Amino acid sequence: MSRHYLTPTDRTTFDHIVVGWDRPLGSFFADAVPVSTTPKGEEIVEELIGLTDRVTDPQTVIDVVAPYAQIPTDLASTLADEVRRSPLATIDEHNRVQTW
Repeated sequence: MSRHYLTPTDRTTFDHIVVGWDRPLGSFFADAVPVSTTPKGEEIVEELIGLTDRVTDPQTVIDVVAPYAQIPTDLASTLADEVRRSPLATIDEHNRVQTW
């Protein structure tokens, strides 16, 4: 599975945000992992999509994390390219990690 770590817009709220393609599931996924609490002690709910429901459009996962992360302009095309290359990709290409 590929993993693209995005820069959170507010590091006091989210520890890290990741999107990617999971070939065995045939799905894009997104995960916005919160810090345990905000500086004010408020609980934050984790945003997660693509592990129990199949997501085939990269824009869907981007839309989920867009309120919390800086979105590179070419992220959707990068994710779509991963799906197109997936049948011929090596193990290393499938397990690609990129930080934006």
